[in-house]
Amino acid sequence: MRPTEYSNSTAVSQSQLKLLKESPRRYQATYVTQTLSIEPTDAMEFGSLVHSMTLQPHLVLDQYVSIPDEVLTSNGQRRGKAWDAFVEANTGKTLIRSADFRRANIIAERVWEHPFYKLVYEWQRNVEMPIAWTDEETQVDCKGIPDIVCSNEWIIDIKTTNDLTGFVQGRDKLTSSKIADFGYHLQGAFYLQGASQYYEESKSRFALIVVETKEPYRVYAMEIDEPSLFAGRLEMHRLLEEYKRRMASNDWSEEGERSLLQVSVPSWAL
Repeated sequence: MRPTEYSNSTAVSQSQLKLLKESPRRYQATYVTQTLSIEPTDAMEFGSLVHSMTLQPHLVLDQYVSIPDEVLTSNGQRRGKAWDAFVEANTGKTLIRSADFRRANIIAERVWEHPFYKLVYEWQRNVEMPIAWTDEETQVDCKGIPDIVCSNEWIIDIKTTNDLTGFVQGRDKLTSSKIADFGYHLQGAFYLQGASQYYEESKSRFALIVVETKEPYRVYAMEIDEPSLFAGRLEMHRLLEEYKRRMASNDWSEEGERSLLQVSVPSWAL
């Protein structure tokens, strides 16, 4: 599947399912009526740069450009005609502050140094390759772009975070509320199913490589276990069924939106 075909495809992605779970009305406005656009934040753009720098560094200069000091004033403001000429010369590229460019390179190097990533680098077969498939249970067309699909049973995803402190809890048995909060177990189930169908070979293990975007740029590699992936599969199919039902009925209403809600303050405020 080519990137342009992916962008134009009406198939559903895992991020769309997460938005549907969060708010059917926001899903409708974003993907159905298309009256709401998702503007990338600075953190999202920096995360994309880290992904490119880590996974496909040879393509970075085709997509991003570092803002040179000469097009900025001493206090960081844009310098008139010099700025305009710079922007025109780099049409289609994402403009990145030079300090962020250097920081992204440091982060990528930290990931490359991790022992698990060194194994993954030997295993990797496809990097950021769009895939498409039809979910057999719901007959919904799906799409996704896994970060790394390996030649064995693994799929790997790179994540960035401001702070890894508290990302994992416990000692003998590790858990992560953030994996649940961000729906990474659903993402893992979605990609494993999709890659297994698309490549016609079993993919059964999903790992995150999570790296800090600030000093000291710690890196954790963590495999999401099978019970969590099973929960992700259940959630995935529930959301696919909901997506199918809402698309057929064009009903994007949310629970409680036409009711008078009785609301109390938290117990600590009483």
